Order: sequence, then structure tokens, then C-alpha cells
Amino acid sequence: MRTVAGMRPRARLRCDAVSIIGAINEQVWGRNTWPPPGMGRRWEEIELFAALRDSDDDRLRQEASVSWQAPYVLNPLARMVSRASANLLFGEPATFTPGDQQDSDLLGDLVMANDLDSELMRAALISSSEGEVWGRIVVAPALLDYPIIEWCSGSHVIPHFRGRFVTGATFVTSWQTGNTEVHRLLEHYEPGVIRSQLYRGTRGRIGTEVNLERFGPTEQTPAEVFTGIEAPLVAFIPNSLGVDPTRGVSDYRGLEQRFLALNEAVTVGQQNLKLAGRKRALVDAEYLDVNGQLPDGDDVYVRQDRDSTLGEAGKPLQMIDYSYDSAAVTAWIEHLIDTTLTFAGVAPQSVGRSVDGGAVSGTAMKLKMSHSLMEAAGKGRAFDRGLRRLLKFAAVLDSRPTTEGGFGRRWTAPDSEPTVNRSDGLLRDDKEAAEVLTTLINAEVVSQEEAVRWWNPEWTEDQVRDELARIAGDTPGGTDPAGAGAPGAPAGGTTISTPRPPLNV
Repeated sequence: MRTVAGMRPRARLRCDAVSIIGAINEQVWGRNTWPPPGMGRRWEEIELFAALRDSDDDRLRQEASVSWQAPYVLNPLARMVSRASANLLFGEPATFTPGDQQDSDLLGDLVMANDLDSELMRAALISSSEGEVWGRIVVAPALLDYPIIEWCSGSHVIPHFRGRFVTGATFVTSWQTGNTEVHRLLEHYEPGVIRSQLYRGTRGRIGTEVNLERFGPTEQTPAEVFTGIEAPLVAFIPNSLGVDPTRGVSDYRGLEQRFLALNEAVTVGQQNLKLAGRKRALVDAEYLDVNGQLPDGDDVYVRQDRDSTLGEAGKPLQMIDYSYDSAAVTAWIEHLIDTTLTFAGVAPQSVGRSVDGGAVSGTAMKLKMSHSLMEAAGKGRAFDRGLRRLLKFAAVLDSRPTTEGGFGRRWTAPDSEPTVNRSDGLLRDDKEAAEVLTTLINAEVVSQEEAVRWWNPEWTEDQVRDELARIAGDTPGGTDPAGAGAPGAPAGGTTISTPRPPLNV
């Protein structure tokens, strides 16, 4: 068994690890079944949600209430719902403030190395659609120069909870290696250690354990990595919480049939539209060939028995017009879209639907999207907790010497978690915001310092102090040209009615 050199866990940690392995053995290996008991239904639900998000034609045809031989038209409304949720969380890249004794350069390196700007958007898409997303730290000093934060679907995770607390998680990677043969890599994230096992089995059987080194994709995967951190290097991030604290609630929960109905409505609409304006004909059998078609092969003709009545007496051919009420179908599709967005808690404006017929101010837009923004705030708190945890663990590993299982980059290990700063991603109406701030300052509801901090949320303390000094006239250019007491001027003879644009927007 290959083990990554590092600080070995204490006995208590190892006991915890053994208990987790024992639980897995009891659930899976003892019965030799796959998926593990209790996971099959959970994974199937997550996979359906993923199919709705990704417009998976094959999977959604299986879920349709009718069989479609013609093209099945998919509507991307589910994906638009998740994109709207993700945009409110990370449409504008998050920023991070180092914790105590944490090197800001180290934190910046970790953020850039892990491409968090784009990866967090992907994680938010997974969380919105599937109900949860799992973050883990990949520790492989022999292969990587820094710890990697990886975001995983819950359909590949066997979680371990004690109450509502995560005590570990097993991440599953599968390869179809034959007609019936499946290889599965199970990576157990436990306090102080990551253990890897490879199994060869079938679709419904876990099979037997095989050597990691004898299978190409896992030949460089160590059997054990001792992290020295007394917690599993994972983060469970629920989209929103329901009654079960071990499950997140998807934005699609309860809307599955509505998404499928929308696909079917659009499909029916397209098929009817193709037929509209075309004529069908009733003809005597003597006009058809042996295959029941007219010689030109046009399959819009319908065969009739020779003795059948053909509309007008004596005429062997009768043309029939096909009528299609497109307005009714369109109205039904619009109804499905609007009600589905309402039930999903998504403002129509966030998916590009216009409901006002004209431009609205930034404040008015936020009021219209207040429900969506409140939902995003709850989701954001879950992401913030997970991100702080993972970034702190990554920084600790990055600062630890290679002889202790770290990456040896000689950074200062943090004593606390970093701070995550997010924006709602909505465009700010600067003119309207300036007017509001001016009114609040004149009414002495907020101070100049509060206004400066709100207007420039990314500024450092030094930048805030410099700006306050400029406003007060302690530096050149700080004198109020309007003079004290001018209309709209705040107390002290200064004004922010036309503040300068914020930094880094």
C-alpha cells in the first residue's frame, strides 16, 4: 500500500476513519450491491435534475408522458432558472479578505490557481439544479504544486453525517471498461486522512478490490494521504434547506412535470406548425401503390377503402385543410413559463423576460427582484461557510512543509478563515444611488464615512481615510465648489451628489 509521507494522524483520528470505513463496508461491501442502500433513489433524483438543466434529450425522452418519434424539442427554462440563481451569487466575481496572519499573496494565489471566478459559477449551477454541491480539496503534492478545490455533483458522493454535521464523505469516480465491467475509485475523506480504494465490478455490483497501480487512470493515486488536519477536507453546500438537514432542496423540486410539460407543449407546437398550411387528401385505393402511397411517395395522403364515401359523390379525391390554433398553444406555453418561474422564486427579469415595457431604475429593479435576492442571500451564506472552510484548509496545506504532507511554499499558516465578499451582480444606477446617499447624509442618517464605504466596498482602510480627507478639504481638490449651505450640499460644505465612479467595477 502506497502512502504519501506526512504527519500521521493521532489515534483518535484513525478511530474515526476506521468507523467510517466500517460503515461503508457494512452498507456496500457486505452486500456487494451498487448503488449503496439509500443512495440509489437520491442519485436518480439528482441525475433527473441534471438532465433538466443540461437538456439531456435521451434522458428526458424517457421521462416524457408520450412517445415521440419526431424530434423532441427541449426548452432551456430549467437551465435559465439555475443561471439566474448563479448570476445573483457569482455573476460578479467574489473577493476575499485574508484572515489573521494569513498572507494576502497566498490567498490570491489560491484563488487564481483554482480559477474560482468561473468555478464558483459552475458550482452555483450545480447547487441550484441538483439541490447541493460538494467541495473537496485534492491533495497530491507529487502531482500538483498547490491544493485544488474541486466541485462535485452529489450524484457521485456518499455523505457521512452525524446529525446535521458532516463527518466525512466518499467520492466516487466510475469508468465503463467493458460491456458489463465497471471500475470504481472510492476516495474516503476522513478527519486527518484521505483513503483511496479501487473496485472492479458491474453496474449493479461493487465487485472486488483491485490494486490502484494496475489500472491506468488510478496508477498514480496514493492509497493514503495524511493531511494532519483534524477535519475532513470537504464542504457540503446545500442550495436551500428543507426538513432533512442532510439534503439540499433543488430549485426544480416539485417542478419536474412542469418542465417536461413545457417540452411537450413546444414539441406539439412545432409539429402542428409544420402541418399548418399543408393539405391532406382522401383518395380511392386504386390510386395507391402496393405500399399504400401515391406514386410520388408523399406520405401526407391517407388510404381509403374503395367502398368508402368520398365527400362529394363521384369524386375519387378530396382535399382536406389542416387548421392550427397557434395562439392557444402560444398562450399555454407562456402560461407554463410564467407560473414555473413564479413557483421557482425567479423574477422574470432575471431570465430576460420583459414585464414592464420600459426601462426601470436600479432601485425599482431590486424591489421587483426582492424575493429572488432574499433567496440568493440564503444560498450565499451556505456558499460563504463552505468557501471559508475550504480556503483555510487549502492555505494550511499550502504552508506546511512537504515532509508533513504539505506543499512547502513557506507561507504563513492562517489562524482564522478568510472573509468572502459577494455582490448581487445587478447593475447599479449611480445617479439614483448618489441622490439617495446625498439625502441620507443631509438627514444625518448616515455619515460621510458610511457613504464612502458603501460607494466603494472594495476599498482598503487607507483608501477610505484618504477619500474622507479629500472630502473634508485636507487635500487639494477637496473644497466644495458649491459652498456650504448650497441646495443639496451635505453638512460641512461638501457634496457627493456627483461622486466619482467606484474602483474595480
